Amino acid sequence: MNIEKDFNEFYNKFINENQNVFDEIELSRHKAVEERKLNKKIIFISEIFLLSIAIILIFINKDKNSETITTFGVFSVNLMWIIPMIIALTRRKELDKYDSSIYKEKVIKKLIESFYSNLKYIPNGAIDYNQFKKIDSEYFNRFCSSDVIKGVYDSCEITIAKIITDYDYYDFSANSNGTGHYETFDGLFAQIKLPDTSNVQLYLKQKISVFKYLFNIFLGDLFQVSKSNSEEKFLENNYNKVKVKELKNIFNVYSSNSNSAEYILDSEISKILIDIYNTEKFEIAIKDNIIYIKFWISGLFSSPPLEKDTFDKTTIYKNYKMLYLIFYLSTKLKERILQSQQ
Repeated sequence: MNIEKDFNEFYNKFINENQNVFDEIELSRHKAVEERKLNKKIIFISEIFLLSIAIILIFINKDKNSETITTFGVFSVNLMWIIPMIIALTRRKELDKYDSSIYKEKVIKKLIESFYSNLKYIPNGAIDYNQFKKIDSEYFNRFCSSDVIKGVYDSCEITIAKIITDYDYYDFSANSNGTGHYETFDGLFAQIKLPDTSNVQLYLKQKISVFKYLFNIFLGDLFQVSKSNSEEKFLENNYNKVKVKELKNIFNVYSSNSNSAEYILDSEISKILIDIYNTEKFEIAIKDNIIYIKFWISGLFSSPPLEKDTFDKTTIYKNYKMLYLIFYLSTKLKERILQSQQ
């Protein structure tokens, strides 16, 4: 696995094949940048003009009562934020043309199709809460999904989605406003359906670091900690805890069949898992002929800042890398799981 080398080869080809589309978006981006610069100049000149008017009016009325001066002052201050707001809201013709939906349609969609042409990208799509919950043992009470990818890859049905989960709780501390909030997951979720020949149930759960454990205990909500711990306890009580030497510092491994788990997680697969984990943190669940994977990484499938090129290499690489890792990992796991059933 050499992602950077593969990406460099891919990137040049990707740009060449889509140059006309990128040029069109890039022209739109330049117009949006110029419009924003002009808006800033107009707002700056408006602010100076209004401030000057306010000073002149105050000077002219300096001999009048303080109420009149105060009225002028309040009126001028209100204008100084109302007029820039009007400008910002009305002068958006080019900025509205260049938004994230255009980038997703013209760049992200083509990036996804470059892996496999029958993959369908649905930017505003969503997956069901219960799909994600099958892999996630963290307790949360707010769930949001978007940027769904569906199709067939390597003869398997695959679904990928961007997921954010949060936990809101009542904070009993004296200096609190009554509620607490923190994000439990922000990243990419994948579901790969295997042929109906697999009866393996296998879970790779990240080991909780001492820092996270202390954070949960002292700064988190005890109910959330208790609920999440109960999920882990469920695995401990209902599955065998499998010792995999290469993975012992990264994952707790649980399985319905220790022999199958050890066969699947041999030294070759373990090395792949470690290499990927050192790139991005993830967890895996395999059950009911489905592989579930979740990666902790935020900001995927978003357009680069307006100042950056449409085909900004860093932004495209971030998205390419995550798709590459999911497809690569799912293929390797599928091969090994099917071999274990023979």
